[in-house]
Order: sequence, then C-alpha cells, then structure tokens
Amino acid sequence: MTFAVSVAAEESSPDTAGFTRLQDYLENFGSMRADFRQEVINSDREIIEETRGHVLLKKPGRFRWHYTEPFERVIVSDGTRVWL
Repeated sequence: MTFAVSVAAEESSPDTAGFTRLQDYLENFGSMRADFRQEVINSDREIIEETRGHVLLKKPGRFRWHYTEPFERVIVSDGTRVWL
C-alpha cells in the first residue's frame, strides 16, 4: 500500500469539500494494516536512508510500527503510552 496525503484547509477557504471528505473518512476509520517503505532524502534529492516494515493502526490511538530493515525495531502505543 502506498499513499500520500496533502491537506491544506482554512476556515475561510471557499472550497473545503476535499477536507470535509477526509474528515468524514477519518471519523469512520477503524483500523489499518500496511507494509511500508520509508525514505529520507537530502537536499540533493539523494536517498540517504531507507527503511521497511509493517504498520498497524487502530482507533483510538493504538499503533504498532515494526521496522524490519535495515535493522529491527518496534514502536507501540496503547493510546496512552508509547514503548520503543
């Protein structure tokens, strides 16, 4: 799964339909599971770090972010605390 979200909305914005649709989607969102690839890019647009893993999200506030490459690490939250 690959996705990118860019949202810019203000109270005075004349067209907030896209922002409203995103809000509606997130209100009904329950959980998500995905594989990911994350890149850190420098000012010359060169990849200086690449990581891979799995992410699980569940409302309200729970997640498990499991990096598998280049080395294993896990970040977990129960909605109150975060463990590394």
